[in-house]
Amino acid sequence: MADSTIINPGTDTGIDAPIILVNSPWGYYGHNGSEFAIRFAVKHRAQPEIFDPFHMERHSTMEEAQGVDAEFLRSGIKKAIVLTSNYHTQRERHIFHQQGGGETEYLLASVPNPRFEPDGWRFREGKKVFLLLTVKTLNVWVE
Repeated sequence: MADSTIINPGTDTGIDAPIILVNSPWGYYGHNGSEFAIRFAVKHRAQPEIFDPFHMERHSTMEEAQGVDAEFLRSGIKKAIVLTSNYHTQRERHIFHQQGGGETEYLLASVPNPRFEPDGWRFREGKKVFLLLTVKTLNVWVE
């Protein structure tokens, strides 16, 4: 079992960990997306005390990995499961292993995202996701 699980809102999973760090960018109406995700989980019978909303200003997965790693180092978390969208796993795995300080072991798991099915690139929303993630992946390779 991991010390913590990082959940990006929009992922649906039943993974068990003592602490669930809910990470999301600032959204609409002056609230962080993690607050909405926690409310949703509690509404569906999750225990609110297991969630830790993680608020940080970030603009990229790289900044997210650096911020999460620093928080885990401060908290003494040695092992974490990172849950992310099925189309984002490989790039996020690379970034977390590259940006992490080596103190925390990151295990990445993908969960389905309704915005991108395996053949979703054939439809308008899927094409936008595919193009955006392709550009982001190329950016990681050249940095």
